Amino acid sequence: MRKKYNVLYKMRSSWQEHIRKTHTKLSKKNKEQKYHDSMREASKTWEKEKVKIIKRNKRKVRLQKQSAPSSADTNAKSSVVGLVKSSEVI
Repeated sequence: MRKKYNVLYKMRSSWQEHIRKTHTKLSKKNKEQKYHDSMREASKTWEKEKVKIIKRNKRKVRLQKQSAPSSADTNAKSSVVGLVKSSEVI
């Protein structure tokens, strides 16, 4: 349940960020832009933006999973090298 909540929270914050960006773009054209109007306009482009966000998050998770094992192997190799060097000094 907790994981589902985190995903929903991230999408909610992404939605709010999308509204903010849309409001900024529209307020450059019309200085008297209302927040409600910005939400209406943002909802038209939200589906495309949502797909991009989901893909970005999946890619981020996939890259983290790929990079995690390789960094552990690197740490193990460096610790072995450190042991060899310390024994050579003695």
